[in-house]
Amino acid sequence: MEYPLRNAAYKPDPGDTDTKDIELNIKANDLCLADNLLKPLSDEDADAVAQLPDKKAQIVDASDAKKLIGICVGLDTIVSKKGGQPTMMIIVGAWPKATPSTVWALLISDSHQNRLPMVQYLIGCKMSGFKKLSRGGLDTSKLHPEFLQCTGSTLSALIKHYFFMSGVFVPYDLHIKSRSYKQEILKATKYKPFCTPPSEERRKNQRNHSAPLHKCAEKTFESQWKSLDDETGTIKSLRNGYQYKLKKAQVERRNAEQAVLKAQAAVQKATQKIKDLQRKDVAMASREMQKKLEKESLLDSLSERERSLFKMAWEGGRKSHERGDEEPLLKRQRK
Repeated sequence: MEYPLRNAAYKPDPGDTDTKDIELNIKANDLCLADNLLKPLSDEDADAVAQLPDKKAQIVDASDAKKLIGICVGLDTIVSKKGGQPTMMIIVGAWPKATPSTVWALLISDSHQNRLPMVQYLIGCKMSGFKKLSRGGLDTSKLHPEFLQCTGSTLSALIKHYFFMSGVFVPYDLHIKSRSYKQEILKATKYKPFCTPPSEERRKNQRNHSAPLHKCAEKTFESQWKSLDDETGTIKSLRNGYQYKLKKAQVERRNAEQAVLKAQAAVQKATQKIKDLQRKDVAMASREMQKKLEKESLLDSLSERERSLFKMAWEGGRKSHERGDEEPLLKRQRK
């Protein structure tokens, strides 16, 4: 059995007309974009493309980090959305520098709106959340196996293919005059993961007994990192929930405070009204007492007979008024 130690380069057949430039016009939001970009394919090439491990690609929903990603690349330029919904990112590999991080990739629109979107690589950044990474900064030895140790434009094409296979579409019309994308995908089918023959691996282990321990330590570090990353994601999700509830509680408190202020204003208004009415009632009671004394003083100024006749006439007039009789009682008695 042969074990390839390096990736074989793909060289298209010069006589193959399928690799010549051809104009492609694809409508926006084409759900069959992955297939339409590769047509036509020979049966052999179609089988090779079908064996690409697109189902192993880890495409994640990055909607929680959409704002941070937007600050880094601009929300309007992001194309990698599934059904027009949150930002989708694909995990490409690891960033083995001073601060370890995952390497993600997403699709952003080309400055020319008729071309395929471009691939933008991102890594984590403590200051701003995410930081752009150039294609040349990738360490291909840290790529995930599903990317087959591809490099350069071949890796970019493979990432696009995986996105399109998962249901990500381009939201604008495509007018492509080159089949370079198809050539890169066919080139990717020729790549093989780096592999070392078992006999040579055994010889390495015999020469260096610390190799298995090193691998165990590396695996332990990776598992610890993944565990911490998962816990961080869980904590972030819980914080998002708490922050939503906190904002809701703050709104409820503000509404309650406004209701209390309105109630206090209503109480103060009613209290002032009561005080005004009580003051007016006291004033009217004083005037009533004064008029009563004036009436008694006026009666005292009459003789006893005049007082008696006045009272009788006054009482009769009052009663006739109550009965609706306009003729005074004194006048009727004189008749």
